[in-house]
Amino acid sequence: CDVRAARDGVFGLELYNEHRPDLLITDVKMPRLGGLDMIRQIRYMDSDLKIIVMSAYEETSTFIEAIDIGVDGFLIKPVHIDRLTSLVTELGGVAQLERKLADEEEERRRISMELHDDLGQSLAALKLQMLAMSKRLGHNQSELKKECQGALSFIDRIIGTTRHLSRALSPSIIQDLKLCG
Repeated sequence: CDVRAARDGVFGLELYNEHRPDLLITDVKMPRLGGLDMIRQIRYMDSDLKIIVMSAYEETSTFIEAIDIGVDGFLIKPVHIDRLTSLVTELGGVAQLERKLADEEEERRRISMELHDDLGQSLAALKLQMLAMSKRLGHNQSELKKECQGALSFIDRIIGTTRHLSRALSPSIIQDLKLCG
């Protein structure tokens, strides 16, 4: 766990830009740039960042404003350490889970595209070869032509299944098919 502290909102914004944390804890009142104004600026860049706001004041307008800008947790000072720990653990776990899901989705898309491209190109080439062979067959080879047409239909079904599979590929399917290392 890497923790950074900022003396004011401007420095907090600089630290955010430099380190891109998973979780931000800020006070509402800070010098140079208030916590809520800092959060607004960060939200333009990162709508998923988990944010906890602390305040010594129980003002309804501050709560509403914090909710409007997407704050995930609100703590009233003096902060009880067990409540802070609980909130950090909860939001940190959510952030890790979201990052893991995003990474898995990225890997799924990559493998899906590779599968679609590789298998799709191979099947398309096979289909072209079958069409060329079918055209070269004479009238007296109608049984063979029917078999070629059947094979072409089968190839079309495989192409359709490949398209469907490549869109629906989940990490567990990827593991089951041993498509990743």
